[in-house]
Amino acid sequence: MRLYDATRTIAVAAGLLGAVMFYQPWVRGTVPGVGVVSLSGYDLAQGRAQTIADEASAPPPRTSGGSTSGAAPAPASGAGSLAMPTRVPTFAPGSQGAGSLSAPAAPPASGGAGGLSLPTRVPTFAPGSQAPGSLSAPGAPTTVATPAPPAPASGGLALPTRVPTFAPGSQAPGSLSAPAAPTVGSTTAAGTTAPGVVATPLPIIERIEPAQLPKLTLYAVPLAGGGITIFTGVFGILRDPRDRRFARIWTILLGLLGIWTSSSVIWTIADATSPNNLLAPGEATAPLWAAWTCLVAFIAGTVALALAWTAREPSRA
Repeated sequence: MRLYDATRTIAVAAGLLGAVMFYQPWVRGTVPGVGVVSLSGYDLAQGRAQTIADEASAPPPRTSGGSTSGAAPAPASGAGSLAMPTRVPTFAPGSQGAGSLSAPAAPPASGGAGGLSLPTRVPTFAPGSQAPGSLSAPGAPTTVATPAPPAPASGGLALPTRVPTFAPGSQAPGSLSAPAAPTVGSTTAAGTTAPGVVATPLPIIERIEPAQLPKLTLYAVPLAGGGITIFTGVFGILRDPRDRRFARIWTILLGLLGIWTSSSVIWTIADATSPNNLLAPGEATAPLWAAWTCLVAFIAGTVALALAWTAREPSRA
């Protein structure tokens, strides 16, 4: 087997291996409320850690049993397990229920002349007066107006009171004023020069987001593995030089993409401190064998493709 055929075979096998390793355990970590878990590349892309944490923190579902449903059991009835209706006592209109208290009846009105009742006169009072026999609240003390002293007259005319006015920026007599702040480079009363005040700008505090493992970008791993396998497998049937040139370029780019994506997971875990929140939520402790195998497969496939495309292609019969 020539070098050209051997390297193409290695590239096809490496692409298939990288795509299969995407569904194997990649990362070991700890999820709150669950414990130690192993997540594959597909689980990381799907955000499986968040789903596991939500399922662990969710309350258990309520069943229809008597102890968990929360409904109070109905009391058992006597005859034939059938509940007899309870009789509600009724009373005639105007009657009084048993055991209730009634208000005393009002005394009958005295009869008038000829058996007719004379209307009772309602006493009336003048506005502001007080009914006889009633108690009144003590009234507010009456304020006696004190006559103002007569203003000095001048020919029978009252002179207006003068309101003192001040110029803008001046100070009213008798008021206290705060001492003025010395300006930069000005001379004070003691003859000394005030030192210049230099304003120090506040430092800009940048919010640093916590590091997390990639999610959606991990789908590039099976895409790169499948692309390498397909382009390398069909390369022998391509006849157009332009198609063959683009097939070489695409396979090299897909190999580099697989290397970068798989190595980003391993590098992020190795560079993170403990504790961390790489799984969001959860702490990633170590990369597993599938991540290392995927990285090695893409490196081997890319090197094999580079040797295949630079080797001398066998002539076609």
